[in-house]
Amino acid sequence: MHLRIGPAVELVLINTMSAFAGTQLDEDIKSGTFTPASERESLEEEREFLRLLKLPNCYFWAAHPLDAVRIEGRLGESKRQMLEALERGISIVREGGIRRTSRVGTL
Repeated sequence: MHLRIGPAVELVLINTMSAFAGTQLDEDIKSGTFTPASERESLEEEREFLRLLKLPNCYFWAAHPLDAVRIEGRLGESKRQMLEALERGISIVREGGIRRTSRVGTL
């Protein structure tokens, strides 16, 4: 989601997809109708998206409790550190090591 709040403030908010128990998406995953991206694939996609963003005054937020690597900051000041954090996450995540396909609760 990209928001522009007034003339000088831009926000990009990223959330990890989650399929909660009892939802149609959870059922589709269990039946094999839908295959979610792996944790590694999600982190690689986020890294590429962030790498290509050219909004130096934009605030980037990907720090939801369901995110495997929580990052946030202004792109002009923190982009390099956020990309490094994603790189570390990609290098240590084990395929299947973090299950995000079925969580119970409210956000």
